[in-house]
Amino acid sequence: MDKRNFSSIGNEIKDSVKKAVNTRDFNQLNKDIGNTINNTLDDIKSSIGYNHNNSKNRKQWDNKDIYNERYKDKHYRYNHHSNKPPHEENQVYDNKNVTDHMQFVKPVGRISGILFTVFGSIGLGLFGIAIIVMAILGYTLDNSLYFTILKGLAPLFIVSMLLTGKGGSIRKRLKRFKKYIKYTKDKNYCMIKELSNYTGLKKRFIIKDLRRMISLGMFPEGHLDDQKTCFMLNNESYDQYLKLQEKMKAEKLEEEQQPRQKTKETNNDEIKDSELKKSIEEGKLYIRQIREANDVISGIEITKKLYQLENVTSKIFNYVESHPEKLSDIQKFMDYYLPTTAKLLNAYKELDMQSSQGENICSAKMEIENTLDTINLAFENLLDSLFQDVAMDVATDISVLNTMLKQEGLTEKDF
Repeated sequence: MDKRNFSSIGNEIKDSVKKAVNTRDFNQLNKDIGNTINNTLDDIKSSIGYNHNNSKNRKQWDNKDIYNERYKDKHYRYNHHSNKPPHEENQVYDNKNVTDHMQFVKPVGRISGILFTVFGSIGLGLFGIAIIVMAILGYTLDNSLYFTILKGLAPLFIVSMLLTGKGGSIRKRLKRFKKYIKYTKDKNYCMIKELSNYTGLKKRFIIKDLRRMISLGMFPEGHLDDQKTCFMLNNESYDQYLKLQEKMKAEKLEEEQQPRQKTKETNNDEIKDSELKKSIEEGKLYIRQIREANDVISGIEITKKLYQLENVTSKIFNYVESHPEKLSDIQKFMDYYLPTTAKLLNAYKELDMQSSQGENICSAKMEIENTLDTINLAFENLLDSLFQDVAMDVATDISVLNTMLKQEGLTEKDF
């Protein structure tokens, strides 16, 4: 059927009918319609023979149509070296290793389009003739018989019109299909915009058309991307697209999480800074209370102990202020030791201010003074523990240095 224009079949039959009606000679009409039908059936047989051969060897197309021009060499392989497509900057689709294009296309509707057109056109001709004849001879027939016959012919004529229209629609789709595969002959994918520019069709129509062709199996492995901007002809390209989408989603999620994480870290830092500032202020308050108690309390021994207490407490807070990560190490010191110490000092001040220093007062004061020795020792041990990591780092550095010097022979003399 490649040498014939199917759209002219119906016109040929219609012309034959019109000629017969005008000349009132119906003898030649049967011959003309018969020739048209026979030629059409010959073309159908040729097409069926094409498909039979094509099922044996998918790489050979009919030698009279566009497919043969494109795929005539069954050993032909496409090798298209292109730059990355404009669909995405970091697109990973691959047009370099293009496999046999034939396996990705299937001209569904080739035979059905012919059959619909042929039989629809035949029906139009035959039932059209019948209706014309009825119109001419109608006045000689009984009205009831006339309308009965007409009611029977009208649906058949309408069905023939629908068949012809359906056939035309299928053939137009096949024509577009040929254009699509002509443009994509050396590609694994193509952009819808490029296909629109090539065919002159609107992008929206092409998208709808491709989706229909995919559903019909004309592109067995065809896929459209989520944005409907790219058409992929095989599963390999589509798998690459899906991997790219997953990668992009992961990157987008990571980008969205980064500000949140940064905000969270900033908030945590602000909280830590706030806690540190609060702890340092509390520490300074306790140090001031120790100094004020020392100014009020008389006695050489306890004064020395209070100076020692103020000194070690100041060192603890100075170190924590410059090393905020150590704040948690002095939590118990802040929550219990210092408040208890301040309470003891306030009690000592109150006892020392009494004009009469009886046995109980003196005993209580002595007990507090002895407790201050324990507190000072505990605070000094706490300060020392804060330097534990520093001491370990120093010891490690010294050990490594000694080992390296020994390996280089710099710590022993050669004799």
